[in-house]
Amino acid sequence: LRAGAVDCVDKNSADFRNIPEFARRVMSRHRRRVITAIPRRSHRVVLIDPDPQTRATISRFLTDSSSLLLPTGIDAAALDTALGASEPPDAVIIGPGNSDHTALDTLRKLRSLPELVATLMLSSSPSSEMAVAAFQLGARDFLPYRDGCLPELVFSLNNALKQREIERVNERLSTELAEFNVSLAQQVADRTRELETQISVREAAERRSEEHATRLQALSMRLLRVQEEER
Repeated sequence: LRAGAVDCVDKNSADFRNIPEFARRVMSRHRRRVITAIPRRSHRVVLIDPDPQTRATISRFLTDSSSLLLPTGIDAAALDTALGASEPPDAVIIGPGNSDHTALDTLRKLRSLPELVATLMLSSSPSSEMAVAAFQLGARDFLPYRDGCLPELVFSLNNALKQREIERVNERLSTELAEFNVSLAQQVADRTRELETQISVREAAERRSEEHATRLQALSMRLLRVQEEER
């Protein structure tokens, strides 16, 4: 299930008879997901490890596992250059050859960036204290480096990239919503001022109309008095 299976059915259970219904449900859900899914794109992945052989092994496995992963192996000294590139990485993998001190320093540096980068750590000597420290510094996952760990790394990396892409979309939508709210507030303020101006003009016109009516009434009364005096 963690590797991506939709369901797991025991053939000795009553659910085994419902496999066709499960399949129809999964296909229906998949069709809806394809319509609304985020477009797939290539992801730049930086692998930090001092050992060139380790970098080559992990990079080759990532490339063979997914054509959308574009890994680049560097050592810790080249991280600033990679982050300052015109197209910064979408994810960073801290390899098992780094010392605990170097790995945590790298996490602190990545955490201080204006935009968070999906970061995973492979540790050759995992400990609970190191795992806690890594997660506190923003690591998406902490994996022990051992035989058979690379498929789990690919799965975790894809999940981290997908989650980061969702976060980017949410940030963009939130920004657009905030800009729309500001624009709407400005439009409301402009309309309010316009209405206030119209009300002021109308009140001035009403006052002038009342003054004219008062003057007309006074003239009418004066005319009546003149007529009475003539009679």
